Amino acid sequence: MKKEVFLAGSFQTEEGKEELRKVYNLLTDNGYNVWWAVNEVERCYGSEDKEKIQQVYETEMDEVRKRPVTIAVMKKASFGTAFEIKEASDNGNSVVGYLLDPENPDFQSGSFKKIVPTTVTSDEELLDYLKGIDFS
Repeated sequence: MKKEVFLAGSFQTEEGKEELRKVYNLLTDNGYNVWWAVNEVERCYGSEDKEKIQQVYETEMDEVRKRPVTIAVMKKASFGTAFEIKEASDNGNSVVGYLLDPENPDFQSGSFKKIVPTTVTSDEELLDYLKGIDFS
């Protein structure tokens, strides 16, 4: 049984990319097959190429829909991650927020709590949550 997950989160900065890489490594080391944009598609930050931007967007949304779980690693709310979370939620997939700063006001809103009903703040909590998911 493949345990497929989509890893969402902002990787605009090297610090952000490194935070996501740690979670990516944690998941792959524990037997999860992780789709992460950094490894799969070209970055579009700052791009004016509308065709490329559309292609990357469509690829990411397709990949979100293919996986039963989206893990959103966040310090604060971000635009791209919000799209991925909404797509997963609308598709009936599980969404878990891995909150790097759980006190951030972005995570206190009712709309966030509605779309991301499960949040974790540690690697152990994330792995425990994933053990309860039926990947079949």
